Amino acid sequence: MQYKIDMLPQYREAGADGFIGLKGYMNYCQDAATWHMHTFGLGNDRLIEEFGIAWMFTKCHVSLYGKGDYTSPIMVETGMTDIQKARVDRDFRITQEGRLLAQARIENCLYHLHDNRLCRLQEIGFPDIEPDTPLEKTEIKKIKRDISGMEKGYERKVLYSDLDKSRHMNNLHYTDLFMDAFPPEFYEEKRITGYDINYISQSFYGDVLSVYMKQDANAFDMAAVNEEGKIIAMARITQG
Repeated sequence: MQYKIDMLPQYREAGADGFIGLKGYMNYCQDAATWHMHTFGLGNDRLIEEFGIAWMFTKCHVSLYGKGDYTSPIMVETGMTDIQKARVDRDFRITQEGRLLAQARIENCLYHLHDNRLCRLQEIGFPDIEPDTPLEKTEIKKIKRDISGMEKGYERKVLYSDLDKSRHMNNLHYTDLFMDAFPPEFYEEKRITGYDINYISQSFYGDVLSVYMKQDANAFDMAAVNEEGKIIAMARITQG
């Protein structure tokens, strides 16, 4: 992995059980990616003002093996494992005292905020670097954009605290959106072992998103749909 950072576990990252799981891991991945690109001078802190361009997650796969606690720092390692003209795949390994907690692969794209289009890496002067070695057993999955057979669970309105610097709903809040479709009993009885999400479109302040879901064996297929019936994101949560 090209970049390593120690994260001090924070209470705000934990679930209702007091341990750090999917929600915290997604935060760690975004933090590590942000700091890594900052070392190249190509983070969202500079890109938006200088180019009107921002990094956006487009697809993600996470495998979960355990939960973190407060006994020691959590190490996050990341590397750019596939670099294309308009896309960068990142792999992540999250450990605590050598214990593997999670692995992830996230597809990143560059998006021009004003022109509403994807951008090529050359538009921001992305460096010519060799890709890192990919992690094993980590593969991004494309989820079929289909909500047939799903039942509507609940609605959520996008408010100010959901927004990020790009003025859209931050990708991390979609994890909250899908996790909130389950009651506390689900998390007390089951363990999330896998999480896949495809970010299809953006949502903005005032949008109302409906969460749809159906169960298939030990997995749940889920979708976030706006008031116009447009699918904003698709997800799949597997349980153990």
